[in-house]
Amino acid sequence: MSRDEVLAQLNDDWSEFLNDFDSLDILQRDDYFKTKKQKTLKDLLICICGYWSGTSGITIGLLQNGLFLSDLQSAEKVQADSVENAVDVYQKNFPYEEKDFRMLFFEELNTFTQFVKTLPEDAWDNEAFHFMVLNATLILYEECFRLPRKTVQ
Repeated sequence: MSRDEVLAQLNDDWSEFLNDFDSLDILQRDDYFKTKKQKTLKDLLICICGYWSGTSGITIGLLQNGLFLSDLQSAEKVQADSVENAVDVYQKNFPYEEKDFRMLFFEELNTFTQFVKTLPEDAWDNEAFHFMVLNATLILYEECFRLPRKTVQ
């Protein structure tokens, strides 16, 4: 998946995530949460923001130190640890209301979009870094957070 395709997915699917969520009726929301580890919108947003900030943070840190991950298994482990740490920080240090996490969601979306835009080509070409970006965008959306679409009646 190219950088432009990732950016399009961020701009299309992720930027509409909250609008799509808000368009669900109560039964659709209940059904949606039955399939999720997270049981509230706030918890969903914490998880998503944790993926974005954790992925960009660990990638920037590795790049600043001239380090590249050599395999996908290492990338997956490093990313999982970084995301877990980011989620913990949000849960412990941001005792906000859902509306505050909605604002945080858009701030993190903007920050992650800028990160993807400015990721150096050599990092983008590295299979492990590319995997981490895809895991925090397309894979995360498709496997974890895709919302049911409204059907036209």
